[in-house]
Amino acid sequence: MSSTAAKAAATAIAVVALLAGCASPGPNPTSPGVPAEQACAEPHATLSRTTIEPGGSVTIEGSDWSACVDTPDDSAPSAWTSVDLSFSQEGTPQPLGSAPLYNGTFTATVTVPDDAQPGEARVDLTSNGFSTSITVEISNG
Repeated sequence: MSSTAAKAAATAIAVVALLAGCASPGPNPTSPGVPAEQACAEPHATLSRTTIEPGGSVTIEGSDWSACVDTPDDSAPSAWTSVDLSFSQEGTPQPLGSAPLYNGTFTATVTVPDDAQPGEARVDLTSNGFSTSITVEISNG
């Protein structure tokens, strides 16, 4: 192969490699260096209602509460077995219990404390170092 032909072949390979990179998904903003299609879904939860009276019950459903390896330096994670639930108002948390996880999902019905005051509060969810909160409104009852 002549040097001109070799240069042309090398250029063609470089162009194909460059174009292939354009066709792949963009970077994963939550885990740099990991393609977006390999990123783990963030755990989330929803409440059956967000306005609750003191002593009232609410059902919480969650999904994607499971171990995941989505960064190059992660090792094999341990299984997540439960989610801890608490009620917080004015900076004072009150445990509501724990919900077992089944394949990363859970459903739990909890009771808002009888002494909850009208206004804004949070339902906090925690498992294996991950936590999130859902804002609720406590009604006058």
